[in-house]
Amino acid sequence: MKKLVFYFLTASTLFSACVADDDDLPTPQKGIVVTTNKPEPLDDITYRLSGTITGTDLNSVSTRGFIVSTYPNAPELPSPIAGDTTRTVYIFAKSNYNFSLNQTFHLGVKYYVRAYANLKGETHYGEEYIVAPGAAPANCNVVNVTGGISAPTTWTAGNVYLVKGSLPITSTLTIEPGVVVKLQGNDVNGSFDIRNGGRVIANGTPANRIVFTSIYDDSFCGDSNGDGAATSPNKGDWNDIEMDGGNNNSFTYCDFFYGGSYNGYVVYVGISSTSFTFDHCRFAHTKNSASDYAAFHGGGYMIDAGESQLTNCVFYDNDRPLYCNSYYTVDASNSFHNPSDPSQTNKHNGIFMWHASNPAGATVSYNVTEVPYVMTSQFTGGGSAATGTINFAPGAIMKFLSPGLGIARAAGRTVNMGAGAILTSYKDDAHGGDTNGDGTASTPATGDWDGFWDYVSSKYISGPYILYAAH
Repeated sequence: MKKLVFYFLTASTLFSACVADDDDLPTPQKGIVVTTNKPEPLDDITYRLSGTITGTDLNSVSTRGFIVSTYPNAPELPSPIAGDTTRTVYIFAKSNYNFSLNQTFHLGVKYYVRAYANLKGETHYGEEYIVAPGAAPANCNVVNVTGGISAPTTWTAGNVYLVKGSLPITSTLTIEPGVVVKLQGNDVNGSFDIRNGGRVIANGTPANRIVFTSIYDDSFCGDSNGDGAATSPNKGDWNDIEMDGGNNNSFTYCDFFYGGSYNGYVVYVGISSTSFTFDHCRFAHTKNSASDYAAFHGGGYMIDAGESQLTNCVFYDNDRPLYCNSYYTVDASNSFHNPSDPSQTNKHNGIFMWHASNPAGATVSYNVTEVPYVMTSQFTGGGSAATGTINFAPGAIMKFLSPGLGIARAAGRTVNMGAGAILTSYKDDAHGGDTNGDGTASTPATGDWDGFWDYVSSKYISGPYILYAAH
């Protein structure tokens, strides 16, 4: 027998190993090897996870997949533990020995990822990788912002801008991709106050988002307020982006975290600032409000989807996510849950609407089916003389907030109900979930809202899609 001897030298130890000729090698043992491939970034928060199983006992593998956790070496179980938000298990079909998953993560959080497989009751693990999406530099140069923006100004990447109090904006402020803005203040302070002549252009990119967050949030650009671990971010640490003048504001690939100190909104639309774009933005951790305000509060002014553009945005861990005019067509690209944890939604997870005006001949389409629409006022559209078209997509749900509220059609006003669309009570948890956020404290009952009135026949419309109405 011939033997080859290899030596491995470390800083302190010498190892040797023998490798025999082929005729001396033992017969391979049955078993498997699980390999976790290095996660591949697709954008700033989405990674392609992939794993491979090799070996001589593949047919005996029962389950395989990935473990994604905020803690290292998280244990594998057949399914996630109820209420466990630190670990998620993804299970693949038995026949998949090369498996992959495009997974969206939460910005600024460190995750531990590894592939696994179960073989005859024993769990085999692959390597564990760390995924830290959108990780900002440990520390950024701090720029204290004082006064206001009264001349064209650009905020540049690599800096964190600290805003304490209200920042009046009467000229154009351009914010480059990758900039972090930290704000502090309560009530009307800690805010962007966009006035007549003012405009904000904050266009990030998928790989370099722009972040608006609390001064106590050390996960972006480090400990900017210099107090170590003495403070941590909380809902309502700052107020809002108030668009109360000026037009053509643009926010793309922006994050808005920990705002809403005054009335529970982090973006407020005033009457003269309805021309704006919010695209691929995230709204999260906004302070809960005792009023009817929402994280994105367009109110009655937000009525024209061509002028007030809100697309591909994500809302989670807020009180009410969105409030707008009943004639505003909310784009179905918006979502109302945390992409990294779909169980995390909003306390009152619905689109709240106010019927403040009745555009003659207007068409509105209710195309969102993830959450219900909540009508907070009478939606008669101007009585028997109302005109226009209302389209409910298949599966869309509209809930009415209180008794006396309802919807109507007229000779010039058409209401089209898609298959499976529902008109129901705000207390109806069986359709669209617990929109009023009280758990099982309330139950729906006949008379919770008025009904569907027809001005042409002068009678209420009935049908299986009308639930808990007085008529």
